[in-house]
Amino acid sequence: MKTCQFTPEKIVSFEAEGNYTYINLSDGGHYIYAKTLKKFEQEFTEHQNFVRISKSMIINVRFARAINKNFIELKNQSVYKISRRRQKEVFIKFNEQI
Repeated sequence: MKTCQFTPEKIVSFEAEGNYTYINLSDGGHYIYAKTLKKFEQEFTEHQNFVRISKSMIINVRFARAINKNFIELKNQSVYKISRRRQKEVFIKFNEQI
């Protein structure tokens, strides 16, 4: 089995699909892991740039371009919905990066 090594600074987002998580990198690379998003969230809490925006998505706020009440746009032009109960935390993380 091939192991992929990359630094947290290169991770744009984690996207859950069942018990699998897709990791999207700044260079356009994508990896899939047989690990839940919750486990990645626990591992990356030490990195202050990551915030969970919904049940199925964690983003690196360093790659955020714009934010409004319901959506966040990343520098790669992806747009994701922010869940209502996570809006406050997302705004705080985003404003810390400005």
